[in-house]
Amino acid sequence: MTITASEKWKETDYPIHLVHNFSDVRAAYDVKLDREADFILNDTIPFDEDENSVRTYKNLRTDKALFSMGQNRLHESADIEEFHFIVAGHNQVKEQTITLDAHQCVGSCNEDIDEVDTEDGVRYWSNASSWTSGSVPVEGDDVHIESGWNMVLDVADTPIFKLIRVNGILTFKNDTDITLRAKHIFVRAGELHIGTEEEPYEHNAKIILYGERDFESIVYDNAIEAGNKLIANVGTVKMYGKKRTKNWTRLHKAALKDDTTILVEPGLDLVAGDRLGILPTSYKFDASDDVFVKEYSTTTGLVTLQ
Repeated sequence: MTITASEKWKETDYPIHLVHNFSDVRAAYDVKLDREADFILNDTIPFDEDENSVRTYKNLRTDKALFSMGQNRLHESADIEEFHFIVAGHNQVKEQTITLDAHQCVGSCNEDIDEVDTEDGVRYWSNASSWTSGSVPVEGDDVHIESGWNMVLDVADTPIFKLIRVNGILTFKNDTDITLRAKHIFVRAGELHIGTEEEPYEHNAKIILYGERDFESIVYDNAIEAGNKLIANVGTVKMYGKKRTKNWTRLHKAALKDDTTILVEPGLDLVAGDRLGILPTSYKFDASDDVFVKEYSTTTGLVTLQ
């Protein structure tokens, strides 16, 4: 954020004390006066302090001379998340600009990862002894698949986790339907596998992501921030589903808006719940659609849509 104090600011004008609240994590702010100048120190708004260490800011009117452009202070506690800064032009000789840059972390935003060979055995998610904490993760937890771990997800339907960090190997157990729920999944130095090329996943695997507008963002470094409700991958993610006899077909009849059925070739292995992409014959970017199969006739090729 950039704020400029106008050159029209008069010596008789008083400084302005601005307060911004924030909902995300902020470890520090950089405040710079003009683009070529040095950074302004943090926690520089002048104050008085009583015997109980309670701070009271100096008065903007009676103590005007103590205030200058860019003075600031970060308030962060259990119930207050505010950034205070001063805009003042009474002592400037030219138009001044302050630039504010927020940082979620100081230094590296991610923990160091030890390079460890993958263990020979298998850990099962449902087994408390598989976890460093000695207990199976519960709703709202930060879940860490540590480097060197070979973890198998054998829980049919998980609670909603705040974050899943994958630095080891996480594999969906290939003998039942599995639903994994989280606000953020970060495959960092590890691997996420659902089926393999040799043994495709024969059941239904779902990853459901959740998020709120004001939920804490995940930071990869101080230049890259992401929101929530996403899978971030800088490691390996591989998913192999049930092999199909054919992964594309032609429409045998035009698919129009609000149609509840479409006609394709017979003899396909479509099943209820399959998702189909309908592509256009035109160049219009918005002419495509995706639909879900409710029922399919292998003899006529008629697809009833959900």
